[in-house]
Amino acid sequence: MRPARWTLALAACSSDPVDPGRPTESGPAGLGSLEIMTTHTGPTRDPDGYSLVLNGVSIGRMAVEDTVLLRNIPQAEYAVGIAGIAPGCDSGGGNPRGARVETGRTTRVIFQVKCQSDSGPPSTS
Repeated sequence: MRPARWTLALAACSSDPVDPGRPTESGPAGLGSLEIMTTHTGPTRDPDGYSLVLNGVSIGRMAVEDTVLLRNIPQAEYAVGIAGIAPGCDSGGGNPRGARVETGRTTRVIFQVKCQSDSGPPSTS
């Protein structure tokens, strides 16, 4: 599957992981990329995909199996998550997850969503 190409304006962000909107004394951060992937396992699928969430803000939609590449992201620590996970499905780890974007590099975050059959309880892993 070819990655979706999104351009995301984060000009107000800085390298401050607590408050990315607050300028830092060291000046503007360098730019990198953030690649977010969703995959699925299990006998059923999430029927409608997910909302991609960056630092607590929904920035777009992702399919059940999808790749989104965000380019020109200021160097900083970000909280990357997916929302709208169907009952009986689990994101396969922490959600959101911390991701450090570094100048000139691509940081990858993978959500391996596992869905149980309709008769089983949601996964807690």
